[in-house]
Amino acid sequence: MPHQKGYSKSSLEESLKKLRETRETRFYLSDFAESNGISLRSAEDFFLPLLRANEVEGTLEVKCPHCGRGQGFFKRLSEIPDEFACEICGYDFPPSEECLEIVLEVKGKFFRARDLSARSDKEEGDERTVEDDVGIGSSGGSK
Repeated sequence: MPHQKGYSKSSLEESLKKLRETRETRFYLSDFAESNGISLRSAEDFFLPLLRANEVEGTLEVKCPHCGRGQGFFKRLSEIPDEFACEICGYDFPPSEECLEIVLEVKGKFFRARDLSARSDKEEGDERTVEDDVGIGSSGGSK
């Protein structure tokens, strides 16, 4: 694993801006953490307020431990079957923590609000941040 830097809201906000620019809305939490050089725990801490505010939606993907093929997406652990048989390699396995990936999807409202504010900011000269748009600023206020 690459060297982990400290938790920095500004660097994570910058990564979200890059996602917005590429129009990527769905990503693995582990990939986000790795690409930002932070721990998975720090990435979870960053996204937790966004999940609570319904700006981001989370699902669990079960992957085959033998070939890595996705076996399905689930909203809750209780929805995951006790056994899987991979359609690609035929490997039978019970799901375990090693087989689970947290997948996050940024809801359209998050990016639309950012796109609209970016247009009006250019006109008005107002400098807004992702933090402002999702309501997780220092006041912890809502939208």
